[in-house]
Amino acid sequence: MHAVSGRLDAAEPDLLRAFEVARTSGDPGRQALALHLLGLRKSWQGQYREGMELNGDGARIAREHRLVVPLLRCLWAHGLASSETGNYDAALAALDEGLALAEKIGDDAYIPRILNTLGWLRIDCGDFGRGIELSEHAYELTNRSSRAGHGTGAERRAFIRNNEADALMAQGDLAGAAEALEETLHTIQHPPPSRWMTWRYTAHSYAGLGQLALLRGDPERARRLADQSLEVATPTASRKYESWAWRIKGESATARRAWGEAEDALGRAWALAETIGQPRQSWMSQVAIGRLHAGRGRREEALGHYRAAWTIIAGLRAGTQDRDLRAGLESSPLIREVEDLARPE
Repeated sequence: MHAVSGRLDAAEPDLLRAFEVARTSGDPGRQALALHLLGLRKSWQGQYREGMELNGDGARIAREHRLVVPLLRCLWAHGLASSETGNYDAALAALDEGLALAEKIGDDAYIPRILNTLGWLRIDCGDFGRGIELSEHAYELTNRSSRAGHGTGAERRAFIRNNEADALMAQGDLAGAAEALEETLHTIQHPPPSRWMTWRYTAHSYAGLGQLALLRGDPERARRLADQSLEVATPTASRKYESWAWRIKGESATARRAWGEAEDALGRAWALAETIGQPRQSWMSQVAIGRLHAGRGRREEALGHYRAAWTIIAGLRAGTQDRDLRAGLESSPLIREVEDLARPE
């Protein structure tokens, strides 16, 4: 319970002890599950490669001993971490295998969880139509599942609405995004008794609300909401959400022409994204730094950052064979804007 309630540092020693007990007692099922949870904790804190390695080891043990449930969970977490690093084909392979297993055994907790992750992956790559379709299917199945009234059901619904809000904002539907985020905000304000993963979807939700405030032309509100995201993300070392929130603070400062504040915040956002190797946060930070330079009349510096962002996007596009993901990475409005900004005048 330490990990799901946000006490991640307290969780690790318990998980390591659980793994050692399982290993010495010859219990491969608990061994694989402990590796899964250790890897998931690493991924939550932006240590994606360590998360992939731990869940890869867990999956190997589960395959050797033909353990379906541990394998299913390790495949989901491996797909999640792979997606965060931009390894989209590997993520799809793991998630598709996990979904097939979940459907085969009728796991009504993990079928919607994996569908939600697949939806988020596609939304992150600009494949908005299919991403929202998968997310809505996950939402419907969650409400029909045995976990609908549990904290895990609230968690899935919150993340689904957060992800859909990201997609709607990217497509210019600010009213739809506000409605989706309002549902998550209600869950945050009236959390389940277990507070299962409340910390994580709270950090995401406030970052999304901050992004929405920027798009609506309210930089001061965006700054306040980013601070609320950081209040949760920083003590839990949720580096991805820290990077996102600092970028919002930087973009807010740029809009207010508070140049020093913007430079500091955007430098933090970019450094965090680079440290954890999260390509989407990296290229979006580069774009935000470019806009800061443009606002100060530094056209050459701005162009350099726009081109750095475009190089990351082009690498992601070249690295996936999935036709719809490639199309999304070519056609989403923000990516088209970055491509235009990166062209020499």
